Amino acid sequence: MKKLFTLLAFMLLSFSISSAGDLKFGKAIFPLQIENESDEEIVVEYDNINPNYTVANIIYQLTVLKLGTSNAIYQKTIDGEDLEPNKKAVINFGKLDYSKLEVGVSYQLMFDTQQEFDENPTNNVGFHNFTLIPAFDFDFVKGLVHEYLTTNYSEMQLKNTLAYADHQISLKGTQYQTFDGEFSYTQETDSWFVMVDWDVMSKYEKPITYLYIEKGSEEFTTFDVNWFPVINGNVWNPDPFNQELIIFGEPPAFQLTSIPDLDLEVQAPPKQDSVCAIIVTGSDTNMQGAFDYDRDWIKWFLQKNGVGEELGDGNVQVLNKATKAEIKAAIEKLKKNYSKVYFFYAGHGSSTGKICTNDPSSDWLTYDDLFKWLYESDARDITVVLDACYSGKATDAAKKAKTKPGTQVHVYTAADSNKTSQNVWYRNNDNTTYCQGFFTRNFVLCGKDTLANTNKDTIISFEEAFDWVRSKNPTFATDSINSKQNPQKLNLDHPYEIDVEALLKALTLPTYNLNPNFTTVYYDPNLVAPSYLIYPYYQPSLKLNFSDSVYVGWIDLNTNARFEHPTIIFTYNPKTNDYKTQEGLWYPILDDNNGNLRFTEDKVLLGNGRENSADEVGSTITEEVAGTSKAKTCAVLVSGQDKKDPKQQEAFDCDIKDFKKNLTSEKLGPQLGDDNVREEKGIGKDSICSILEGMVGKYDKVFFYYSGHGGTDGDMCTGDSTKELTASEHWLSYKDLMKKLSDIGAKQYCIVIDACYSGLAKDALKDTELFKDADVTLVTATDGVSEANTEFAGTSEKDTKGYAIYSHHFLKCLGEPKADTDKDEHVSFEEAFNWVKEQKPKLVDEYDLDSLQKPGITTKSNAIKKIAEEEIDFPNTDVKIKNVNGAELSYDYTATLSVENRTHLFTDKRIKQLSDNRMWTLKSSGINKDFSVDLIFQLRAQYEDLTPEGTDIVGMCWRENENDDWRPQYPSVYNKDDNTVLCGNTNHFSDWVAGIIVPEGVNSVESKFLINNIDYGPNPFKNVLNFNFSLDKPESFSIEVVDITGRRFDFINTQDYGVGTFSVNLDGSNYPSGTYYCRLISADGVRTIKLVKE
Repeated sequence: MKKLFTLLAFMLLSFSISSAGDLKFGKAIFPLQIENESDEEIVVEYDNINPNYTVANIIYQLTVLKLGTSNAIYQKTIDGEDLEPNKKAVINFGKLDYSKLEVGVSYQLMFDTQQEFDENPTNNVGFHNFTLIPAFDFDFVKGLVHEYLTTNYSEMQLKNTLAYADHQISLKGTQYQTFDGEFSYTQETDSWFVMVDWDVMSKYEKPITYLYIEKGSEEFTTFDVNWFPVINGNVWNPDPFNQELIIFGEPPAFQLTSIPDLDLEVQAPPKQDSVCAIIVTGSDTNMQGAFDYDRDWIKWFLQKNGVGEELGDGNVQVLNKATKAEIKAAIEKLKKNYSKVYFFYAGHGSSTGKICTNDPSSDWLTYDDLFKWLYESDARDITVVLDACYSGKATDAAKKAKTKPGTQVHVYTAADSNKTSQNVWYRNNDNTTYCQGFFTRNFVLCGKDTLANTNKDTIISFEEAFDWVRSKNPTFATDSINSKQNPQKLNLDHPYEIDVEALLKALTLPTYNLNPNFTTVYYDPNLVAPSYLIYPYYQPSLKLNFSDSVYVGWIDLNTNARFEHPTIIFTYNPKTNDYKTQEGLWYPILDDNNGNLRFTEDKVLLGNGRENSADEVGSTITEEVAGTSKAKTCAVLVSGQDKKDPKQQEAFDCDIKDFKKNLTSEKLGPQLGDDNVREEKGIGKDSICSILEGMVGKYDKVFFYYSGHGGTDGDMCTGDSTKELTASEHWLSYKDLMKKLSDIGAKQYCIVIDACYSGLAKDALKDTELFKDADVTLVTATDGVSEANTEFAGTSEKDTKGYAIYSHHFLKCLGEPKADTDKDEHVSFEEAFNWVKEQKPKLVDEYDLDSLQKPGITTKSNAIKKIAEEEIDFPNTDVKIKNVNGAELSYDYTATLSVENRTHLFTDKRIKQLSDNRMWTLKSSGINKDFSVDLIFQLRAQYEDLTPEGTDIVGMCWRENENDDWRPQYPSVYNKDDNTVLCGNTNHFSDWVAGIIVPEGVNSVESKFLINNIDYGPNPFKNVLNFNFSLDKPESFSIEVVDITGRRFDFINTQDYGVGTFSVNLDGSNYPSGTYYCRLISADGVRTIKLVKE
């Protein structure tokens, strides 16, 4: 009987267990951060995942623990109802017991259950972590931000400003980055976060300020950015109508209007075979509605009101929040299918020339890529409409990208390259609201206005729509679309195609710098008949022969330089699809063989052409008050002539005008009167000579200034005195110029020549018959192989001002007290030159003036011969040359120096290191290799910047030519005080470079060395030098003492030392005074110590 009862009990128990449900933890619904005393309730979900059996008698339990501990702070239980199969239970534990919790501490919620039977009790437990943060003091933050903004900014600046506050504290370690990923910041303290939107009407990118207010203080940390933030990976872009978030400013006003009846649901026309439209929207949670409205409106414009196409649904592809890859794939489908393409985009644009696609952190599409992809299609009529901030930058990309022959391109942008595109909020008569791009809305609305059809052909084209918007100039708030956005239009007609890359690759011109920052390719869009001659201006012998009508263009190898400088003229034959080239020094001339010449109509095919600088030209003088008339003093100021380039001509004329102001200034210049100065613009060679001849015997001091074109033959371009293109009629040689100036018989000459290759004028001063009894200062804007450059600056096309780069900076010094180094209240030409050289003004592509043009100054005294021991400091060099033989050294002997950047290779084991980017090439003119001199190299970079720490031996290395190995020069002595290296008694005029030279027989490898705690002295020493050192383990080493030339003065053979402290004495009583190096040499490396003998 007992056995039967046990069996029945076991069967019942087994039946109960097998029929149990399965209660499983689902999720906890509670924030990760919660403000103190919040009304937020703790909600948790449980599921009975057993499909057949109910879970009964459930008790739900909540335990609150401090995160990272097992100690319960408090518990709470709730009796639950039976949970049927596959059902969910939602349990509300209510609010936290804040009296038991601390602000700023992280906690863990642990959930568990109790019930009679559970198939799998291990899945009942769940966890949720949270941090208790201070309650948001709305009034405190609002008042603080209001005071900050109104105190620091004007009412006008705050006109369209909104400030939003995140209602949760930003904890230390919170990650912030801008929407475009360009800025990132990790929160350093617990702070309140506020975003200030300075132009709520604009789309993004636009000015934004992030404010962080440290908890417990009123201190602000601010960052000025251009996008709304992504906080810990989550986009935070507040709605401008969310009054709960706004703590400063008012939401934007609504425009009262009704949405026009666009009949968006009307059946579209059938598909056409040759036309396609791609409509793309960007991505933004808050702005998406505006982008989508723009999408629908432009689709209606294409299909129903039309541009004459009335496109069918099959012709229009809509890409919502597309990725860059999806856009590219859609455009690639256009190849060989469509002859006409429309592309529309509504979304965010960046000031860097790109639009935001699906992922703002990485997926941006540049305008360069967009037009490249569009132009790769077979379409020959491409229309692009862009409603995005800074969309005007697309016009540059459209012009720069390479198209196929005969392609027509039309670009319409909502804004120029410096302005944002606006969104406007509208409220309908039925009180519904919506947001839309202001440009797209008005662009499409022209479809309902018959006045937009200006050519009366019943079709409103995109261009008519754009012109209608510009002429109507619709206004929202107080701003019109033209003043606020300045929409842009570009129409391009590319009649032919040139393979520019192939063209440049075909040119084997190693002496030309094909730097894309300087190179511009121009073309003339008009066919040139074979009856014409084409050749470089002033070089008729270099004509190109052609039998068919051709297009002509030219490559300017230094866009900012004046002419004469290297160019390449080419002709393109559209019939044969080939081209011919001709190297020259000028732009092309079209000669009809009847004496009629004309310039080409230049359009930019590749490159940027001449662009304005960002800033306006600064004044070159401090005062414009005329000085006093001075007897026996005269200034002649001459500008060259350039009929092809009016801007260039304006620059020449502007230069002599500024030069006169400086000469007549009451400040630090020569202070001449108006009647001492003669200005001549674009006069001919004969006229210049006549003026100088009329000055003979009348003046003791003469100023001469020329701004214009210079030639490689040592001459300057004057005005056109004849139609013949012969250099003898237009070009005045520097030799003839110096002869005419010398004949005046003045005692002092100040000459400035701002022209290409103007350094060639220095050769004329070598003539000992010229300026016999005069002091001459000649300043040239370049050396004999470099071009002079021109820049243009201004805020608009109308107020653009051109100026010669060198003259501009040279003249500025005459009103600069710092240039007056001798403090005589007068800035000499030499002081002016040195001041410009010291300032190193940054120019094109961050080149400084020295490296770009290599200006020079030459002086010639009435004493032709100079004493041999006197150093000759050649301008714009880092080298001085001094005769060591005591012979006379005349200014007839010259040496020029070029500084080049290149990688140096060396094999001589004595050379440890060469300076990375500095090499001097000496070329002699009058000094032969048998003429021994000292070379003194002034290092531009400090020695410590060129060598590894702890190395003190520096010298010069040289080679005969670039195919030779580098060799150390002995002796070569480094002077740390003035940062120079002296190479004594040398006759090598070749390549030189600063280096670290290790004497022969010495290991040049510095590695781990076992000697510690070296104590040596005295240093400087007179006789005996004592070394005390310690070793952690046995070591063997020798000691060597050498001077800076590497000559050995002492040597102690290798000795063995054990662990401990040792002392070694060196007798230096016989050492000459100077610098020495003591080298402790072991198998593990070398330890070098610098010593000085008194």
